[in-house]
Amino acid sequence: MHFAERSIVVTIYYKLKIFQNMKSKILRTILYINTGLLLLAGCKREEDPLYGKDSSYIERTSPTLSAYGRELRSAANGWLLTLYAGKNQQYGGYNVIVKFDTLRVTAVSELQLEANKITEDKSLYSITSNQQAILSFDTYNKVLQHFVEPSYIFPEGKGGDNQMEILSYKDGVFTLKGTHSNNIMTLSRFEGDTDAYLTAIQQRVKKFKTVGVNPVTIGGKEVQIEIHPSNHQLLMRDGDTSVKKAFIYTEKGFKLYEPITIAGKTFEEFNVSDDYTELSTPDGSIKTGLVYTLPYDFSNYRKVLTFSPMDYKCSSNEKLRNLFYSSLKALENKGSFTVSPEFKLGYLQDKDFLSSEWRDRQGINFTAWYENASSEANYILDFLPVGGKPNQVNIVMVEKGMQWNYYDLLDPVIEYITQNSPYEVIDVDSAYQYELRSVKDPSVRFRSYVYQWTYPLVYDFTSQKGTIEFVDGKVSTRMLKAFTDVKTYKKTTNNTEVTRTLDTKVVLGKNSVRIGNKNRNRTGFTFTIHQTAGGVANLTGSFNVVCILDFITTQCSEKQLNFVDNYNYNNYNWSSNKELAPLVDMFVENAPYETLDNGDGTLKYTSVKDSEVWFIVTK
Repeated sequence: MHFAERSIVVTIYYKLKIFQNMKSKILRTILYINTGLLLLAGCKREEDPLYGKDSSYIERTSPTLSAYGRELRSAANGWLLTLYAGKNQQYGGYNVIVKFDTLRVTAVSELQLEANKITEDKSLYSITSNQQAILSFDTYNKVLQHFVEPSYIFPEGKGGDNQMEILSYKDGVFTLKGTHSNNIMTLSRFEGDTDAYLTAIQQRVKKFKTVGVNPVTIGGKEVQIEIHPSNHQLLMRDGDTSVKKAFIYTEKGFKLYEPITIAGKTFEEFNVSDDYTELSTPDGSIKTGLVYTLPYDFSNYRKVLTFSPMDYKCSSNEKLRNLFYSSLKALENKGSFTVSPEFKLGYLQDKDFLSSEWRDRQGINFTAWYENASSEANYILDFLPVGGKPNQVNIVMVEKGMQWNYYDLLDPVIEYITQNSPYEVIDVDSAYQYELRSVKDPSVRFRSYVYQWTYPLVYDFTSQKGTIEFVDGKVSTRMLKAFTDVKTYKKTTNNTEVTRTLDTKVVLGKNSVRIGNKNRNRTGFTFTIHQTAGGVANLTGSFNVVCILDFITTQCSEKQLNFVDNYNYNNYNWSSNKELAPLVDMFVENAPYETLDNGDGTLKYTSVKDSEVWFIVTK
């Protein structure tokens, strides 16, 4: 039924509505007859073939699919696939060389490098139709499914494709579209030597692992250029305007996924000089230098930087400290473990999400303690030189590393650090301490110590004990009040009300903690509780309650001591005596403390935040 015929029917329908209250049956009859005749005239029993008379869709596409198959099989050296992975090409582009026979595809890519030999894999493939010709890789292929295969870190893979729509074929080039990622890719006849080509690409990948680009001037404006090597991304920045685009390595340099325009100039491809010192556009109109030297060797396992942001206005700015602390507490509330108050930056070992092999990587590392073990979580980062600024480092997010799915509440910390990049690297203390200070916002900073070096504690509570006595002259007025507020409390045990009284002497330092069914050495407070139950003998007596703390030094002074609570990893009876928590909080919230050795077997600890808060420890 044509549009005009449908319009007539609609018109008649509304006329019928107008006359529906009319009593004349003759008029109604005439209108019904007219409507019926028009419907019969306007509707046909047959449909015109969509692809022409006497031609079905399958009949029409079969010759095309067969032609595609013949073409793919005809390339003696195979095809070069420009494979882009991830949403908005977030993981960049990669060179894959594929060869087709009647049933199987053989693939090898720049990503596969085992024992210095390029390895390949074979699998079945097919070309089918679903309103569009589809090239499918039907069985497992470690090369082609590198970004498709799920893992515990990437349960849905990394946004790869094992099916691609064939959009067109022209001049020896197939244009493809990933059915999952929607990324546009190409498949072009390859005429070179596979091993030689991919080896050259891999050499470029290795060389660019730590690369910086000097800024260029375009139309009188300075334009910053960043190459993010791990995810094959190029970023160009003109003041507050920035453009980021994925790229793929080529024989001459690298090519962008699609052209970008900044400062009035359009860029699509870059060449790299043979000695890797110069980056230029193909027409030579833009040239700039490449740099490879960092102000600090983040790849050296003996130079891992350890940060403790929990220090008060010392190791980090207050915003980073608060963000780190809130992320740690949120993570600990999520699970039955405690996260270390320190994190490490630089070299790390990470487990490959596909092969399960350990690899040398760089990034940020966190440690957590469980009842019987510890675990580590990594986030992979790029540490890159900044062109023209030899004392700066650019820190770029790459991807989730080992165990990160369980630690993702720490994402805000990673984002804060990378968003405030680049950083000036400052040698604070003869190569033992370094401070990273944001170039964008100098108030953003964090100080570290190198590898296993740190200031020793004036009194080592990790291996020794001390006693605090909550009486006048031994603790400050505020400390004494915090003690008095929790000194006595009531509980119900076996349906009997008991009174618990806290002993005035509290032990600080190494203790033995009952965790699960085992005693373990930890550090923290040991409280002695005296319990009475109105004459009920079996409920009267004394026992210890332990609250675990971390005792760590600060990066500002060798005489400072910092307290960090570990509430989620405590003695088994802490949960039934949390009335003591406000006293512990008093110590933690006023940390760190300046240490003074009185020379008489006692030490005085005074809050750096508030000098009115202090306590004396007897060794």
